[in-house]
Amino acid sequence: MTNANIASQRWGQIFAFILGLVGLVGGIWLVSLGIDVAGLTAVIGSIGGLATVFVYGRRQNVKELREKLAPLLPGNAPKDS
Repeated sequence: MTNANIASQRWGQIFAFILGLVGLVGGIWLVSLGIDVAGLTAVIGSIGGLATVFVYGRRQNVKELREKLAPLLPGNAPKDS
C-alpha cells in the first residue's frame, strides 16, 4: 500500500512537471510570436496552477499530520473515568 502511494505521488509529480513545462514553453513561444496576452496568460496560468496545487497539497499534509498526532500531544490524553 505504501509503495503504491509513493509510486502514485511520483507519477503525479512527473505529469505535473510535464504539464507545467508545456505551459511555460507554449506561453514563451506565443510571446515570441507576438501573441503577448495569450502567451503571458499561459505562463502565469501554468505557474499559478502549479503553485496552487502545491500549497493546497502541503496544507492537506499538515492537516493530516496534526490529526494523526493529536492523540499523542499533552492535554489530549484520554481521561480516566
